Amino acid sequence: MPVAIENDVNLIALAAHRRGVEDGVQHLVALVADIGVGAGLVLGGHLHRGRLGTAGEVGYLLMERRSLDRPWPGFGDLESSVGLNGIRGRIAEIGGSDAPGYAALESLFTDARRGEPRSSSLVRRLADDFALVVADIAVLISPDVVALGGRTFQLGGDLLAPAIESRLQGRIPLVPRLMTIDSDELQLTGAAQLALESTAGSAFIVR
Repeated sequence: MPVAIENDVNLIALAAHRRGVEDGVQHLVALVADIGVGAGLVLGGHLHRGRLGTAGEVGYLLMERRSLDRPWPGFGDLESSVGLNGIRGRIAEIGGSDAPGYAALESLFTDARRGEPRSSSLVRRLADDFALVVADIAVLISPDVVALGGRTFQLGGDLLAPAIESRLQGRIPLVPRLMTIDSDELQLTGAAQLALESTAGSAFIVR
C-alpha cells in the first residue's frame, strides 16, 4: 500500500484550507500554539514544505536583538516564550496558578475574562507576541487567512484573536482574516485528506 508521511501542523493547515474556509482562498497559514509553536503553509492551494520540509518553524523566530546572543536547543526563542512551558513560567512570575499541564493556562484565561489585572495584562502581552508573528507572516506571505489553533488558542482564542487583530490594524499593509480552529479534529481530517490526494492524484474533499 502507498504511504504518505506528513508533519502534524501541515495536516492541520491542509484540512483548514480544504474544509475550513470558503472557495477561492488560495493562501492559508495555520499558526498552532501548544507545547511548541509551529505553522503550516498552504500557498496557491498546495502545501509549502520548504527546504528539507522545515518551512513554518516559527517557534524559532528571533524576537529581539538579545536572541542572537544565545542558542536555542530543542525549543526556539518564540516558543520558549509562548509555548506551554514558556507561558507557565510567565504565569508563575505574576503569582498565578501553578496547576499542572494546561490547567494553569485555563486558569489564566478564566481570570482574564473576570478582569483580574495581572492575568489581563499577561494575556495582552501574549497577544502582542502572537501579533508580531502574524505580522511577520502577513508581510512575507500575505495569506488570505491565518487559522489559529492548538491548545492555547482553544482555551483563550476568544481573548487572543481580537487583541491580535486590533494590534495589527494600521501597522501592516494588509491584515489577514483570523479564525480559530479545532486542531485535534483537523489533524485527523488532514491525514485522511492527504491520503486521498496522495493515492488518487485528485483533490477529493473530506466532508
